[in-house]
Amino acid sequence: MTMTPDIQITALKMIDAVPSRIGNRLLALFDATISGVCLQGCALIEGADGIARVKGPAGKTHKGDVVRATIIDPALERAITRKAAGLYAACTGRELADE
Repeated sequence: MTMTPDIQITALKMIDAVPSRIGNRLLALFDATISGVCLQGCALIEGADGIARVKGPAGKTHKGDVVRATIIDPALERAITRKAAGLYAACTGRELADE
């Protein structure tokens, strides 16, 4: 039995960037608290296919090494996407498809 995690979006920064060469568009950056773990700097992205997805935070160390958190559970990724997309829609009036 899978438990539904407690997901809270604690910050949302609108970006609404132009699409990349492959058609993905960064819509917003957000922070999320999930069952007591805070992920800062997650990305809400609209793919070229029109589907919204989230990516965990990523960055680099002072030496240039990549540091990243990846959401590997598809159900958790979808739940976070729905929370972030819902808040994005509430702020912009624009509904996003998540499947």
